[in-house]
Parts: sequence; structure tokens; C-alpha cells
Amino acid sequence: MSFLLDTNICSAHLKRPAGLMHRFAQHSGGSFIPTIVLGELYAWAFHRKKP
Repeated sequence: MSFLLDTNICSAHLKRPAGLMHRFAQHSGGSFIPTIVLGELYAWAFHRKKP
């Protein structure tokens, strides 16, 4: 089974890596990120003040 991740799931993972890591590891190889979400994450990371 494949899963398409949205921006909310990806940003929640970036804010609390330990909170969702077990879910990402459980479905490794079956998780996909759309190009739009990837662009939003790049923009979020670029405008972030902390490195």
C-alpha cells in the first residue's frame, strides 16, 4: 500500500521528529511526497530564521 503525504504531516514530522518517526519507518518505501508539498517545505526551510 502506498501513502501520499501532505504538508501537515511533513511539517508535524519536522517539528517533532520522534513523534511520527515510527510511522515513517513502518511504511518505508511506500510513502511519497507530491512536488507541491516539497516546494512548500523548501520555502518553509528557506524562510526559517534558525538553521
